[in-house]
Amino acid sequence: MGDRTAAKVDLGAFVFSTHRVPDELLAPLRPSWDRLPVDPYLAEGYRRRRFSRFAVHADRLEALPVRPIYQTAEHNHLWGDVHRTFEPIEDEVLGHPAFGALCDHYLACLPCPRDGLFLRAHQIRIVHDHEFGLDGVPDPEGPHREGGRLIVGILPVTIVGLTPGTPRLIRTADQPPVFDRVLEPGELLLMNDDDVLHTTEPFASVDDRPAHRDIFLLTVTDDEAVGTVL
Repeated sequence: MGDRTAAKVDLGAFVFSTHRVPDELLAPLRPSWDRLPVDPYLAEGYRRRRFSRFAVHADRLEALPVRPIYQTAEHNHLWGDVHRTFEPIEDEVLGHPAFGALCDHYLACLPCPRDGLFLRAHQIRIVHDHEFGLDGVPDPEGPHREGGRLIVGILPVTIVGLTPGTPRLIRTADQPPVFDRVLEPGELLLMNDDDVLHTTEPFASVDDRPAHRDIFLLTVTDDEAVGTVL
């Protein structure tokens, strides 16, 4: 196990880009975030999550079996070197035409050809509920890389009852961010995982009512062995 030593895909000078995702690709999928199971690796209980993997072909996605994911301690000081297994995205979602169209839209935004890549799709909900002591933090790891992923994509889907934290992309802690602004639902941020660290500032609740933010975390790699346990 370990990180990729040499990318097969050359990203050139690509650092980051933003793209608009049509709402008709998100609206049919939004209810599925209400059914996400609690992330078993976060004891505070404020994160819900599902995860699925795909081989990317020129004309289709091939769903791959459930497999644990991992990051090294270098890239994730909270769960580094831990094999984490999440329940897969529901068949109802994977089979919906909007999901396939969303993935095609995401892949078309990449600064490289899609064929031969491997797509990792995470559905994530961060919950704020003061009554139950669930004060969600979108990024408990702090500034980090996913580790060996070619491109990381963050796509907010729903924001309810809170002011979202600001995503930031940085090269080093002593340099100003190369990206530093709030993402609205339907705005996709792509980043070169080898070039920048990413983090998201804490949320601010609008009031004491339950609140949440839902995202798709969509990453691609050119090596199936990177970030999964074979």
